[in-house]
Amino acid sequence: MRKYLVLLVSIFSMLVLVACAGAAGLPGNPGQPGKPGNSGNPGPRGSQGPQGDPGAPGIPGNPGKPGNPGKPGIAGVQGLGGPEGAATSPEAALMTSSPIVYLDQSLEIWGSGYNPFEPVLVQVQIGSGVGETATFGVVDTNAGGAFRMLLTAGDVSGKLSGKIDQLTAEGVVTIKGIGSDGSIGSTAIRVIAETPAVEEEDEPLSVAASMLIGNIAADGSFQAGVVAKGGELFVVGAGFGPNEHAGMFTVTAITSEHQLTGESIAGTSLARLGNATTDKTGAFSFSVPEVELDEGLYTLKAVGIFGTEATAPLWVTKAAE
Repeated sequence: MRKYLVLLVSIFSMLVLVACAGAAGLPGNPGQPGKPGNSGNPGPRGSQGPQGDPGAPGIPGNPGKPGNPGKPGIAGVQGLGGPEGAATSPEAALMTSSPIVYLDQSLEIWGSGYNPFEPVLVQVQIGSGVGETATFGVVDTNAGGAFRMLLTAGDVSGKLSGKIDQLTAEGVVTIKGIGSDGSIGSTAIRVIAETPAVEEEDEPLSVAASMLIGNIAADGSFQAGVVAKGGELFVVGAGFGPNEHAGMFTVTAITSEHQLTGESIAGTSLARLGNATTDKTGAFSFSVPEVELDEGLYTLKAVGIFGTEATAPLWVTKAAE
């Protein structure tokens, strides 16, 4: 009975609630979005699109380090030599007090035919081409373009002793006088380490070299010791060595200053007239077609490469009319 009573009360309560319920209210605000779901699987790959326009060029990069130099190429063929230039002083010449130079003896070197007051470098050339050189020093020419260099035995030994093996192996070497203006003169010498000992020998027959100079007169006769300015000079000599090369010079007195002490030194200057070579008997002859010496008295000197010397006087008269 009690159960039925409870049931009736419950039904009645529900009816009351239904009868008392009003109209539906407005919808509420939307709730917060939920968390995203898991990503889906990737779709199939699409087809490749058309190629785009090329981009602008980039900034040039820094230059790289230089590479190692390559091997030198094969030397080219040497070109033809150029034409020979005109000599500054084509008459420049050298001669020495002796064609044989001993390291224990003094030496004199004379030069002529250079420009006035021209500095001249005097050196010995060893070997062919550029080769090696031994320098004796520098000397200034006088107003006539001539000089005289005096070398003591110590000077000669100091300059050449270190190269004696090369000098003796060469046999004959060249002394050059190279002027600052381009003038060049030269002569040949033979270098020997020391003066050989003198051997006692039977006294040889007295033989002296001699020289005769002059001109040929209109009647064909020989006039000794005289020639007119501008005329032809004839020179004959004897008493030289067989096949000896000799130079012909005029001798002029000069005064120069010693390079070290500054003292005044009297000497002579040689001006070359020409060259001659003796025959097998030691005789020679040659001529100067036109004498250019001024009027006056001169000494002519012939100097052979074997050391033979001869002198003769010459009187130059006024030119023939």
